[in-house]
Amino acid sequence: MSHQLPDPFIWNNEQWTLVGAEDIYSLFDPEKFGLSPTSPGTNCRKGFVFQLRVVDNELILDWLMVYCGNNEYPPINGVTAEPCDFMGMLAYKDINLKPDYSGVILIGQELMPEFMRSAFTGPYSYDRTFELKFENGKFVESKDTSGSYSRF
Repeated sequence: MSHQLPDPFIWNNEQWTLVGAEDIYSLFDPEKFGLSPTSPGTNCRKGFVFQLRVVDNELILDWLMVYCGNNEYPPINGVTAEPCDFMGMLAYKDINLKPDYSGVILIGQELMPEFMRSAFTGPYSYDRTFELKFENGKFVESKDTSGSYSRF
Protein backbone atom coordinates (compact mmCIF):
# COMPACT_ATOMS: atom_id res chain seq x y z
CA MET A 1 0.00 0.00 0.00
CA SER A 2 1.22 3.47 -0.82
CA HIS A 3 1.47 6.51 1.40
CA GLN A 4 -1.93 8.21 1.21
CA LEU A 5 -2.29 11.71 -0.22
CA PRO A 6 -2.58 14.16 2.67
CA ASP A 7 -5.48 16.55 3.15
CA PRO A 8 -4.00 20.03 3.70
CA PHE A 9 -5.27 22.21 6.54
CA ILE A 10 -4.51 25.93 6.91
CA TRP A 11 -4.51 27.23 10.46
CA ASN A 12 -2.96 30.48 11.74
CA ASN A 13 -1.73 31.09 8.17
CA GLU A 14 0.42 27.94 8.34
CA GLN A 15 0.23 24.76 6.27
CA TRP A 16 -0.72 21.67 8.32
CA THR A 17 -1.98 18.19 7.51
CA LEU A 18 -5.36 16.85 8.59
CA VAL A 19 -4.44 13.83 10.68
CA GLY A 20 -7.86 12.90 12.00
CA ALA A 21 -11.28 13.99 13.14
CA GLU A 22 -13.95 12.57 15.39
CA ASP A 23 -16.23 12.20 12.37
CA ILE A 24 -14.41 12.77 9.08
CA TYR A 25 -17.58 12.51 6.98
CA SER A 26 -19.24 15.38 8.81
CA LEU A 27 -16.34 17.51 7.53
CA PHE A 28 -17.13 16.46 3.96
CA ASP A 29 -19.44 13.69 2.81
CA PRO A 30 -19.13 13.40 -0.99
CA GLU A 31 -22.41 11.49 -1.32
CA LYS A 32 -24.35 14.48 0.04
CA PHE A 33 -23.16 16.38 -3.04
CA GLY A 34 -23.98 13.64 -5.55
CA LEU A 35 -20.41 12.35 -5.83
CA SER A 36 -19.42 8.67 -5.83
CA PRO A 37 -15.64 8.72 -5.37
CA THR A 38 -13.57 5.70 -6.30
CA SER A 39 -9.87 5.20 -5.87
CA PRO A 40 -7.76 6.52 -8.76
CA GLY A 41 -4.72 4.69 -7.36
CA THR A 42 -3.26 3.08 -4.28
CA ASN A 43 -2.20 6.46 -2.86
CA CYS A 44 -5.79 7.80 -2.68
CA ARG A 45 -8.05 5.01 -1.44
CA LYS A 46 -10.92 7.35 -0.49
CA GLY A 47 -11.01 8.86 -4.00
CA PHE A 48 -10.74 12.49 -2.97
CA VAL A 49 -8.51 15.08 -1.32
CA PHE A 50 -9.68 18.39 0.13
CA GLN A 51 -8.27 21.43 1.86
CA LEU A 52 -9.76 22.98 4.98
CA ARG A 53 -8.86 26.31 6.50
CA VAL A 54 -9.85 28.40 9.49
CA VAL A 55 -10.85 31.93 8.46
CA ASP A 56 -12.19 34.41 11.04
CA ASN A 57 -12.71 31.47 13.41
CA GLU A 58 -14.85 29.63 10.84
CA LEU A 59 -14.08 26.28 9.26
CA ILE A 60 -14.01 26.50 5.45
CA LEU A 61 -13.58 23.79 2.83
CA ASP A 62 -11.52 25.58 0.15
CA TRP A 63 -11.10 23.07 -2.62
CA LEU A 64 -11.66 19.45 -3.53
CA MET A 65 -10.01 17.04 -5.95
CA VAL A 66 -12.07 13.93 -6.64
CA TYR A 67 -12.16 10.91 -8.93
CA CYS A 68 -15.54 9.38 -9.75
CA GLY A 69 -15.51 6.22 -11.82
CA ASN A 70 -19.04 7.01 -13.04
CA ASN A 71 -17.75 10.33 -14.45
CA GLU A 72 -20.54 12.30 -12.72
CA TYR A 73 -19.41 15.58 -11.18
CA PRO A 74 -22.36 17.81 -10.25
CA PRO A 75 -21.67 21.45 -9.28
CA ILE A 76 -20.91 22.07 -5.61
CA ASN A 77 -21.88 25.40 -4.09
CA GLY A 78 -22.21 26.78 -7.63
CA VAL A 79 -18.73 25.60 -8.65
CA THR A 80 -18.19 23.27 -11.61
CA ALA A 81 -15.46 20.64 -11.56
CA GLU A 82 -12.48 21.19 -13.88
CA PRO A 83 -9.75 18.82 -15.10
CA CYS A 84 -6.61 19.19 -12.99
CA ASP A 85 -4.12 16.78 -14.63
CA PHE A 86 -3.61 14.78 -11.42
CA MET A 87 -4.44 11.08 -11.46
CA GLY A 88 -7.50 11.70 -13.65
CA MET A 89 -9.13 13.68 -10.84
CA LEU A 90 -11.28 16.76 -11.31
CA ALA A 91 -10.96 19.85 -9.11
CA TYR A 92 -13.52 22.09 -7.49
CA LYS A 93 -11.71 25.34 -6.76
CA ASP A 94 -12.83 28.04 -4.32
CA ILE A 95 -15.98 26.20 -3.24
CA ASN A 96 -15.98 27.90 0.17
CA LEU A 97 -18.22 25.39 1.90
CA LYS A 98 -18.79 25.90 5.61
CA PRO A 99 -19.06 22.52 7.31
CA ASP A 100 -21.32 22.62 10.35
CA TYR A 101 -18.76 20.50 12.17
CA SER A 102 -18.77 19.93 15.92
CA GLY A 103 -15.88 17.99 17.36
CA VAL A 104 -12.12 17.81 17.47
CA ILE A 105 -9.82 17.90 14.45
CA LEU A 106 -6.24 16.72 14.82
CA ILE A 107 -3.63 18.42 12.63
CA GLY A 108 0.08 17.72 12.23
CA GLN A 109 3.10 19.50 10.87
CA GLU A 110 6.66 18.40 10.08
CA LEU A 111 6.27 14.75 9.09
CA MET A 112 9.24 12.88 10.55
CA PRO A 113 11.67 11.52 7.91
CA GLU A 114 11.16 7.89 8.92
CA PHE A 115 7.47 8.17 7.96
CA MET A 116 7.95 9.86 4.56
CA ARG A 117 7.36 6.62 2.64
CA SER A 118 5.22 4.82 5.20
CA ALA A 119 1.74 3.73 4.09
CA PHE A 120 0.41 4.32 7.58
CA THR A 121 0.93 7.54 9.48
CA GLY A 122 -0.76 8.98 12.50
CA PRO A 123 -0.26 11.72 15.06
CA TYR A 124 2.93 9.99 16.24
CA SER A 125 4.41 10.65 12.76
CA TYR A 126 4.55 14.45 13.17
CA ASP A 127 6.87 16.64 15.22
CA ARG A 128 4.06 19.11 15.92
CA THR A 129 0.39 18.29 16.55
CA PHE A 130 -2.62 20.27 17.68
CA GLU A 131 -6.18 19.38 18.55
CA LEU A 132 -8.65 22.00 17.31
CA LYS A 133 -12.12 22.04 18.79
CA PHE A 134 -15.10 23.27 16.73
CA GLU A 135 -18.76 23.81 17.55
CA ASN A 136 -21.15 24.20 14.62
CA GLY A 137 -18.25 25.09 12.32
CA LYS A 138 -16.85 27.72 14.69
CA PHE A 139 -13.34 27.42 16.13
CA VAL A 140 -13.51 27.19 19.93
CA GLU A 141 -10.05 26.28 21.23
CA SER A 142 -6.75 24.60 20.47
CA LYS A 143 -4.54 22.28 22.46
CA ASP A 144 -0.87 21.62 21.68
CA THR A 145 -0.47 17.84 21.75
CA SER A 146 3.06 17.68 20.29
CA GLY A 147 5.01 14.73 21.67
CA SER A 148 2.02 13.22 23.44
CA TYR A 149 1.38 10.44 20.91
CA SER A 150 3.38 7.25 20.62
CA ARG A 151 3.36 4.50 18.07
CA PHE A 152 1.95 1.17 19.15
